[in-house]
Amino acid sequence: MMGNIALHLLRMNQPLPEDNEGFSNHEFLIRWGIFQNKVGWGAHLRCHPRHTAFIYEDIRGNVRETTYQEAEDTSNKLARAILASVARDISGQPKANSDGDFIIAVALPPSDDLVLTLLAVWKAGAAYLPLDAASPRDRTKHILNESKPVLIITQSGNESDTAFGNMSALSYERLLSLSKPLDASKLPDEEILKSSLEDPIEMVLYTSGSTGLSKGVRVKKSSILNRLQWQWHDVPYLRQEGTFVFKTALTFVDSVSEIWGPILCPTDGPRTLLIVPKEITTNPQRLLTLLNKYKIGRLVLVPSLLKAILLYTGLSKENAGLLNNLKIWICSGEPLAPSLAQQFFKSFGTGSHVLYNFYGSTEMMGDVTYHKMTTTDDIVVDNKVPIGVPLDNTAIYLLNNELQPVPVGEVGELFAAGLNIAAGYVNGRDANRFIPNPHAVDPDFRFLYRTGDYAKLVKGTLLFEGRTDSQVKVRGHRVDLSEVEATLIKCPEVQKGIVLCHNPGEPDQQIVGFVKPEDGVDVTPYDIEQKMTSGVPKYAIPQIIIVKELPYLVNGKVDRQTLLRLYKNSKSQNGCGGTGIDLKGLNEAELAAGECLFRTISEVLGSSVRGPITKEANFYTLGGNSLNSVLTISLLNEQGYAISVTDFISAQTLGDVLNRMCVTGVANHSSKSQWDKFILEILDDRHREDAFRIIGDSFYGKADIEKTMEPPPERQEFIDLLESVWPYIVKHGASIAVKDATTKEVVGVSLLMDADDEPTEVNLYGQLRYTMEFLDYIEIPIRENVLPKGKILHSFMLGTSQDKTSQENIEITEYMEEKVLELAKEQGYLGIFTTNSSPLTQQLAEVMNYQKLKIYQINEYVAPDGTRPFKRARDDQLAIVSWRKT
Repeated sequence: MMGNIALHLLRMNQPLPEDNEGFSNHEFLIRWGIFQNKVGWGAHLRCHPRHTAFIYEDIRGNVRETTYQEAEDTSNKLARAILASVARDISGQPKANSDGDFIIAVALPPSDDLVLTLLAVWKAGAAYLPLDAASPRDRTKHILNESKPVLIITQSGNESDTAFGNMSALSYERLLSLSKPLDASKLPDEEILKSSLEDPIEMVLYTSGSTGLSKGVRVKKSSILNRLQWQWHDVPYLRQEGTFVFKTALTFVDSVSEIWGPILCPTDGPRTLLIVPKEITTNPQRLLTLLNKYKIGRLVLVPSLLKAILLYTGLSKENAGLLNNLKIWICSGEPLAPSLAQQFFKSFGTGSHVLYNFYGSTEMMGDVTYHKMTTTDDIVVDNKVPIGVPLDNTAIYLLNNELQPVPVGEVGELFAAGLNIAAGYVNGRDANRFIPNPHAVDPDFRFLYRTGDYAKLVKGTLLFEGRTDSQVKVRGHRVDLSEVEATLIKCPEVQKGIVLCHNPGEPDQQIVGFVKPEDGVDVTPYDIEQKMTSGVPKYAIPQIIIVKELPYLVNGKVDRQTLLRLYKNSKSQNGCGGTGIDLKGLNEAELAAGECLFRTISEVLGSSVRGPITKEANFYTLGGNSLNSVLTISLLNEQGYAISVTDFISAQTLGDVLNRMCVTGVANHSSKSQWDKFILEILDDRHREDAFRIIGDSFYGKADIEKTMEPPPERQEFIDLLESVWPYIVKHGASIAVKDATTKEVVGVSLLMDADDEPTEVNLYGQLRYTMEFLDYIEIPIRENVLPKGKILHSFMLGTSQDKTSQENIEITEYMEEKVLELAKEQGYLGIFTTNSSPLTQQLAEVMNYQKLKIYQINEYVAPDGTRPFKRARDDQLAIVSWRKT
């Protein structure tokens, strides 16, 4: 047994009827199931104590593994340290909040430390409350003041954060230090916090609130177990699935099934949980590479992320190969468009891949209905992707205003009851959302949760028909428009304001704020949007439209439909075409290039775009990242507009991007004053230690060729190779080191040699010898038969500091490429040739005008000893030999 998630036996009842003929809506939609009666942590601990429970691979590629026994011992100690640190009343007793809950707030980034902390919180008898470091400070203060946690666990250095007020806070490092001398045995019942509730709260998750303040959902132990047990039964883990991924933000309810589903499952265990850093989760290339590395078989994601992944993998066969192991795809958090589901099966075909559409909310433990698709025939019912049928021990009702069932086929408001329903909100907020169930057939169904959604039953399945109130979903986040509006009207420049949603639930959905400024105040939409960032999350910032007056109906209410028509017309007039593009502010000379740029960005970012695409918008604020920035540049090049990578990623606005673009086919580098942040030095023995460190960190465990080998080369093999070639690297004087101009630390090295004076003998042993033999095999014919005769520079290895962001690394890489080219030209070299095996560097080479001379399928290579060292590589994994003239 783990913490206060007790063993729970669920009753067995009749299964779901095969069709709904002869049943009313609500009778059909009650579903029952048969489950295991226990969770599996204790069994895994007893039978497989040395099995890896958690793997955490940080952004540098460093890996930490924790066994079940280590996790048990550490979390038991942490639980005792938590109990010794919680806030207490004057009598020395831990002080529950007004709901009777002991809450511990957790403000830690994704890591194995986070999961161990959550385990410890449960073992201490408390409920965890995730805090998002990116949330506005006022929102965090409200959450803490309302929920009144007995302890806040945060990152080192943040213990005195003013948002915490006078609440008890300590860092994980301090908590771990306090736990070291404590007992590692299981905590007895008398040692843990005692809840007065029969069904204790296990977590509190804050969502958008209809009163303008976010509200905390109190999630019960029984709700978590019911949701997990349904998943184990109806979406079972396959035997070949040994490792599972936790990538969803802890503030999202979907994180519950990601974390606890695999490690608590009582059958066919044990399993391993891969914990992904946020920086990798937001980078499709790195995320998919990591998922492929650990052979992840299922993924939970919002439709906008699914679209981004399909876009990325559609760029090349190499990218698509990253999805070979992913068989089960689960969409939730926002409506799934039929076109996206069609694209899914077009990408994968049918048979081995399954796509699910889940429906629910935090108040319903994330999901209460689901729809399974295995072929394109399963996608559409009545022109929509269904939200499906209920989970076990869940009842769905479609009711009218009198709470009576509507006939089959008619739209009704969707209510839910059963074990998945939460215990309400913190402090009893919005109690009208949880009401007595007049149709209850069992005590477990005595309360209804009013979802605020419309739905109808067609052909035995539920179809989502929109919202009844002001709540919408933005990339999986619930956004209450009244909360956004409350922040808007607090802006001192705003006299009157209203926030609406254009086409809610559709691919071109957009939150829009209509503003009448104070008399005599000159304010821009951008000014207001920036001021709102202190009150609501970035994803909820509306597109602001300034109006002279708000239109009103005869009853005195704001005419919302007129405002939405105004927004729709303004989009049409400005060339938006439903994509969120706004061409206002572009002069006649900028219009053609601006329209190309904005539409390209809209195509690349798709429905994941975070706001209107305007001249004032920032590409990365809109949702861009290192990979899709390179893709955008590549697509612009194809359309006749050139810009360097560095110019693009350093631009503060899309207007800056426009100023740096040119139509000559050669990137405009006139605006590279930002490169003053770097110091260029010719590589020599002063840089030896830094060069070895950076190359070792960049290549060990990450090089695309080497990681396909079994086993992969050791780190020392790369160091020994550098030892052998170092005298030539220094001798030729064509290699460079790049320093940060502020810190003076080396952040990148590019190693090159004169192709006519390379070492004939190098210190090769182990697996790395196969890589060098392979490179000779594909490069020597190119050198002898294709390259021009004369002085040639060979780009041997390039690496950047692993503690930099992806965006910074791309900038450093392009800077080195440009400087190496200048240096090669100065030294009389005809050009540079290199071999790239990474999809990202291959794409960068294309953007930087490298010519492809040879493309080779890696797994076809046969070594001189007759073996195939890269046979584990995918068929679409390629090595590309490229050339660039000086």
